[in-house]
Amino acid sequence: MARQLFSEKRYVIGLDPGRNMGFGVLRITEEIKKHKVLSKVVLCESGIMDLKLGNYRGGGIVLVLLEAFLRKLVKKYKEKGSVFVAYELNRFLVDVNGRPQGPDSTILYGQLLGIVELVCEKTRVSYQGIPPRSIKKFVLGSGNCKKEEMKEFLKIRFKKKFKSKLDESDAVGCALAFVKSLQWGE
Repeated sequence: MARQLFSEKRYVIGLDPGRNMGFGVLRITEEIKKHKVLSKVVLCESGIMDLKLGNYRGGGIVLVLLEAFLRKLVKKYKEKGSVFVAYELNRFLVDVNGRPQGPDSTILYGQLLGIVELVCEKTRVSYQGIPPRSIKKFVLGSGNCKKEEMKEFLKIRFKKKFKSKLDESDAVGCALAFVKSLQWGE
């Protein structure tokens, strides 16, 4: 006979900030069976929000769209249970080739994190930034693995085919790393 440990469902929203902002939502349920706590993590939804500028999308409107999207996402899962937001925290912005990004990318990254934190504060949701190496360490056991390896692991773990961009799988990995860090007490 299993007994549920928490009376409400818990959700973790993982975010990978950038022009293609990946997001992933995990549901955590825990129950006690034979004096052991068993955790079950299920992928509820994931995807990519396009934050690229366009003809009718200036810098400010992109941030307004992001805020509306995050509010809707948090509200949707807050009605079902408690919500926590985890986002990938890059200390140094570098592109795929290892070159530093320009000031525009750094400014955008700061604005995106500001919007994430604003939404979390206004909706009274806890949030935390996790460095990329810590995400890889918690998910795969090594902080030096490649993004493609994490994408393949998550594809097998959740039986979901992620889009070709790595931002979606990074966001799901961020949420999973937060869940594992809670389980390990770190």
